Amino acid sequence: MVDDPTSAKVASDEITPGEIEAEVFKPSSYYASSEGVTYTIHLRPEHGLTPESRIIIDMPDLLTFDRAEGCQVVLTICDCAIDPVKNVLTLTNIFQTNLQGGNLIKFLILKAKNPVGSRETGPWAVRTETPVDSVFFVVDGRTYSESFFARAGQIFSTLAVNDQQVSSSATIFNFIIKTEHDIPRKGKIIVTFPEETFLSNEITLVNFSDYKQQGNTLTIAVEDGLPKLPAAHQFQVIKPKNNRSFAPSGAFYVATTD
Repeated sequence: MVDDPTSAKVASDEITPGEIEAEVFKPSSYYASSEGVTYTIHLRPEHGLTPESRIIIDMPDLLTFDRAEGCQVVLTICDCAIDPVKNVLTLTNIFQTNLQGGNLIKFLILKAKNPVGSRETGPWAVRTETPVDSVFFVVDGRTYSESFFARAGQIFSTLAVNDQQVSSSATIFNFIIKTEHDIPRKGKIIVTFPEETFLSNEITLVNFSDYKQQGNTLTIAVEDGLPKLPAAHQFQVIKPKNNRSFAPSGAFYVATTD
């Protein structure tokens, strides 16, 4: 028994939504910079939804949706409106009849560009809302700290060495690389030489003029960017010094960054 009826009241901001279990968040491509990527999302809301209900999905910030194309949804057909600045999708007209809680809802979101560069794509969130007197209230909701890791694309490279004599300082390393993605304006090519190869201050770089040397690593500036394969890009490193023994050298490492 409650002596003071007002003590039994609960403020609206003290009511928390139910849970949504996201069983799948999967891109059609895990590679960074991929365009036209679709995203499969499977949701299982805790509570039921009505034909008037809507689902709000806060997609990861690093995805890029086209303003002109907007968004489309298949598998579960519905209308999709997008805020391309905040990457918020509002899905409406989802259900013809009431949907009981615990049922699985499958969406295929079309389409966006993955992050530029290999990195975690970031958190995302989803919530269901149902109107009461034309005002939408959150029914279930959840924020997920991770979505997926965007992988680096592949680099296909060949290396020719004009002088393989031990300790030679007249060596020319000729690199030819093809990249799976465009190198953007002001991007970089990073070449790490084996520990056994000595890069002196006398080295010269052919085909690129702006570079920095730190230890056995060259960071080459690509001011105007470079196109992806099948385009091939060649550069030469002149006067590094070969290793001092007949033992095989270590590996070369080539990467590109934005």
